Amino acid sequence: MKVTAWKGGTYGIRVGKANAHKFFKKEWENIEVEINGVFYKFKLSPTFWMTCPEFRGKSISAWLLSHKLISWPKGKPPILELVPIGGNCFRLTEPYIYFAYGSNMDINRMISRKISFSAFETAVLNDYKLIFNKKASKKEGIGYANIKKSKNIKVIGVVYTLAEDFSKLDIYEGHPTHYIRIKVKINKRIGNETVIATTYIANPKKIIDGLKPEKNYLQHLINGASQHSFPQDYIKYLKCVETRY
Repeated sequence: MKVTAWKGGTYGIRVGKANAHKFFKKEWENIEVEINGVFYKFKLSPTFWMTCPEFRGKSISAWLLSHKLISWPKGKPPILELVPIGGNCFRLTEPYIYFAYGSNMDINRMISRKISFSAFETAVLNDYKLIFNKKASKKEGIGYANIKKSKNIKVIGVVYTLAEDFSKLDIYEGHPTHYIRIKVKINKRIGNETVIATTYIANPKKIIDGLKPEKNYLQHLINGASQHSFPQDYIKYLKCVETRY
């Protein structure tokens, strides 16, 4: 079930009234939640099924902090996954939210790589710029997509909700030798919802200036931008990127 982070006197998880009635039994006084392989017990207040459908505790605060989810814009808490695993036991996980700004914007690329996803939509990463300075392993002068911080510039990409963890993507992205994972705050274009997503940036040891992408590689970015109805000026920008072959 989809839940959100919550903060009052301490941090907690807000499950919402609908989930409270659907997944929680009123005779339960406590629930047990698996967090990073350890079970923690949380007391359910008498108002859990009415006005306060949340539970809280220091272990949740620590977990949110470890995932860099401890702060968020007002009214836009991080969306999390609380998985029922039997009885009054649940597992708290961070949804596998992936922000693609390179060739994986192309849905056909994701399908051919057998990366399973349950949803996708367009999103914006503010104060970053798209560059092609990640050197190819075996092709001299060829660069793959990367991003770097740059004030007042934005990168448009596709945010996927993955149906599995990042292990398969890690293989294709050469993590951590070629690309490393980072967390970024993105804004969905529809509704402007702020979401914490995982994306890949080039390992600093693999960055070289003066590189250019191959034409067939760049075409994946253009295909993705067209598939997801990116603004025409961004598609035009991609089409104007100079290629080496």
